[in-house]
Amino acid sequence: MDENKLLEVCFMLAEDLMWDKDSAPIERLPEDISELNEMTNKFIEIANQNYYQVEGLPDGDEILIGAIRYLNVQAIPPLRGNYAWFANSLSTLLEICNPNSIVRSEGIPFLLSLQKGIIKHLEWATKSDEEEES
Repeated sequence: MDENKLLEVCFMLAEDLMWDKDSAPIERLPEDISELNEMTNKFIEIANQNYYQVEGLPDGDEILIGAIRYLNVQAIPPLRGNYAWFANSLSTLLEICNPNSIVRSEGIPFLLSLQKGIIKHLEWATKSDEEEES
């Protein structure tokens, strides 16, 4: 596990969850640095606790880092100290990447919807990358 990458994505998540988008975090950073550090460390702890779900995969490290980045995009700040949200969401994403239980036939409609959503995310990400290149 690349501990520096993990620290970086957990810090970015903590920083983004500290304040709503309308506030100026740089001005508040000195007074909130302790809480920011605490949140970052807790996110790292939770990530390490959930790493077992993808540890055996060749790209397990990238999956974990990518899942945290994905959660950062989806999060609506402020979520200061909402560790249950992070733990549950991260575990769910890792389970999707490396299933450990069988979904029976009644789960197929949901899995197909999930597949459609992932395809849409891939299309959006591709368009976003193409726009940046233009």
